[in-house]
Amino acid sequence: MKKISRVAAAALLLGGFTTVRAEDQKILHDPLTCLPAGSNARITAEIKGPDPVTSARVYFRPVDAANDYYLEMRRGENEQRYTAVLPVPASPDTAITYRLVVQNASGAKTVTAPVKVTVAPWCSVALSDDDLKIARNLVVGLTARGQDVVPAGFRRAGIVASISAEGDLQMLPSGGEKAPAPPPVVSSRTGPAPACEGCGTLTIGGMTGTSVDPHVIPAPRPTPPISPIRPTGGN
Repeated sequence: MKKISRVAAAALLLGGFTTVRAEDQKILHDPLTCLPAGSNARITAEIKGPDPVTSARVYFRPVDAANDYYLEMRRGENEQRYTAVLPVPASPDTAITYRLVVQNASGAKTVTAPVKVTVAPWCSVALSDDDLKIARNLVVGLTARGQDVVPAGFRRAGIVASISAEGDLQMLPSGGEKAPAPPPVVSSRTGPAPACEGCGTLTIGGMTGTSVDPHVIPAPRPTPPISPIRPTGGN
């Protein structure tokens, strides 16, 4: 595993694609070099392998944060190409470390080397119409209880829902830039993510951990059994 990490780090230093293997699965990713001020950054990757992808995520962490956040990557028309869009930075000092984590149907997990990236005034990203649709319908995953829904250093704009550390999908109230507290009412655990027509397929997989930071990504909470319905009549 250490050998793989060294190879991936060398690829990053050379400015080329990052390729990391888990069995025959590959992630081809051109790392970000900057975050644009006042706009979203797009992260793309090609995922190749013999087995279907069940989960593709971008895990990111503001430099001063203790826990990761994640975004589910969306599969495009090219079934090997996946995209995620980061929230809009709120400060010229915003900096993050991110990595891609992919799991396939056979259980193989692939993790790219971490990339540190900061806001730069010269940074510019041309977003497509589909990218802009994704940017207006962001679902941010949390990895710890009590974690702020909006990552430090980012704006609230575009974030419409969160996934709690226990896997609960929670819709956020519309409007406002202040980071809201997690909603007390769970809208759905297994239901669909917020609709985003034309955004591509959102791959909400069953992956609940990574080999990189297992202490910050909790195990799934078991679903409680359904209680039998008791008759209300009096016999």
